Amino acid sequence: MHSLVRLFEEQQESMEKILSKFGATGVSGISKVWRMKHVPREDGRWQWRSKGTCEGKAQAKFDKLNEELVECKWKIRREALKRYEELPQAQQGDFQSAWHRHTTSMDPYGLLVNTIRDQYDAEMCSHAWVKMFHISTAYPELISPSNVAVEGTSNSRQLSSLHVCEAPGGFIAALNHLLKTRHKDVTWSWRANTLRSEEEEQDPIAKKVARGEDADLIDHTQEHWDFGADGTGNVLNKDNVRLIRERTLSTLGRVNLVTADGSIDCSTRPEAQEQEVLGLIYSEIVLALGVLARGGGFVIKLFTFYKPETHCLLLLLCSCFAEVSLVKPPASKQGNSEVYAVCRGFRGLQQGQEEDEDQLQELMEGVCPSPFPPDKLLLPPSCFPAEWMEDVVYRASEMFSALQMAVVSSNVKVWDCGGCYGLDAFKDYRLYNRRRTRLADALCKRMFSRQDQRLVKRDRLLGKRSERSEEEATTQQLLGLPIKFGSSKVRRRT
Repeated sequence: MHSLVRLFEEQQESMEKILSKFGATGVSGISKVWRMKHVPREDGRWQWRSKGTCEGKAQAKFDKLNEELVECKWKIRREALKRYEELPQAQQGDFQSAWHRHTTSMDPYGLLVNTIRDQYDAEMCSHAWVKMFHISTAYPELISPSNVAVEGTSNSRQLSSLHVCEAPGGFIAALNHLLKTRHKDVTWSWRANTLRSEEEEQDPIAKKVARGEDADLIDHTQEHWDFGADGTGNVLNKDNVRLIRERTLSTLGRVNLVTADGSIDCSTRPEAQEQEVLGLIYSEIVLALGVLARGGGFVIKLFTFYKPETHCLLLLLCSCFAEVSLVKPPASKQGNSEVYAVCRGFRGLQQGQEEDEDQLQELMEGVCPSPFPPDKLLLPPSCFPAEWMEDVVYRASEMFSALQMAVVSSNVKVWDCGGCYGLDAFKDYRLYNRRRTRLADALCKRMFSRQDQRLVKRDRLLGKRSERSEEEATTQQLLGLPIKFGSSKVRRRT
C-alpha cells in the first residue's frame, strides 16, 4: 500500500519547484502570486481595433498552453473514470460526487475553513470568506488610510464598497469581520449585487437566492442590495449595469473598494471556460471603473488568460491601477483555474473626470454576454506592449498552468493508488489529516493576530451566531473529521 503522506509531500515539493522556477514571491502566506508590471497610461482612448493587426506572434504560445491544460484535464478525467468503473458494483456510486470528495480531501488547505470557524466563530465562514479575508490582510492598502476618505477628526474614517456577484455573501461577511475587529474607527457603507433568476441554469446560487434559500444575508440587509432594472441582478444586462452604477453613486458616492466574485459553471466543458466568462468579467470591470474613487481598490475573480480578449482586460487593469497582482489564495481549490486580480491605486481611465466619463460610456456599450466582436479587440492606441505580453502575461499563464497541472496530476495519482476507495483506505490517513490540520493552523496564525477577537452580537450582519448546516456536518462526517462547532452541537444525520 502506498503512503498517502508521501504522495502528499511529493505534491507539495512539485509546487515549490514550480514557484521557485518562476521566481514567485509570496505575500502573507499566499505563495501563488504574480505581480504584473505597470503599463504607462497613453494619451488617447481605448478603441475597438482589428484583431489581425494586434494579436501578435505570441498568441500561438498561449494557444499551446491552453491545449496542454485542457488535454491534461480531460485525460485525467478519463483515467479517473476508467479506474472508478473498475470498482466492484457495490463500491460504485456517482462518479462526479466521488471525484469531488477526493479532490476536496486532497486539497492541502481543505481544513482551513473549519479551523477558522472553530477558532474565531467567523460569521458565514466559507471558502469565499477566507479568500477575501486573506486577500484583505495580505494587501492592507485595500482598506488602509490612503484608500479611505477622512471626514471630521482623525479618529473618524469612512469606507465605502460595492460587491458584485456577491451571494451568498462571503466577501461582505469577511470584510465586516475584519473591520469590526481590527478597524473599529472605520464607518463602513456598502452596497451589493447578485444574480437571482429561476431560469439561470448556469448558476445554482442564483436559483437559491430567487427562491429565498441560502439568502439570510439578503433578508437581513435588503436595503443594501441592488438587482438592477429588471430585478434579476444580471450584470450582463447593460440597463442593469447602468442603474446599479447610478444608484451606487447617488447613495455612496465614488467607492473605495469593489469586489467581483462572479463565475459560470464550466466543469463539464473546461475548454470553454475562458470564453464563457469573458462577458461577465468585462461587465464587472466596466462597473468597477464607473464607481471607484481615485486611489481605490478592486478585487476580481479571473480564470485562465490565454485569449487575446482576456489580455485586453488585463492590459486595461494594468493601465488604470498603480499595482496589479494575480493571486491564488490557499482557500481557493488548488486544482481549478480560479485566480484573483488584486488591483490597488485606481488612477482613472483618462487624465480628467470628463474624459473618464466619455470613455466609460463607450465601454458601457459593450456590456453583453459576448462583448468582443469576432474580429475586434479593445485596445489603447499602441496595441499590446510586446515586452509586457512576453515577460508578464505569458510567464504568469505558464506558472499558473504548471501549478494546476501538477495538482490535478497528483490527484489522479493518489486516486489510482487507492484513493478511489476513499482516502481512509490508506493506513496513514490519520497522519495525513494531522499534516493538513497543522498546515491550516500555521496559516491561521499568519492571517490572524493574537489580538483578533470574535465578533460580538451587535457587530454581526445576521445578529446571531453562525451555525454549521446539517449538510456541511454530514460532509465532515464523510471525510472522517470532527464536526463540532465551538460549544454548539451538531446533530448527525442518520
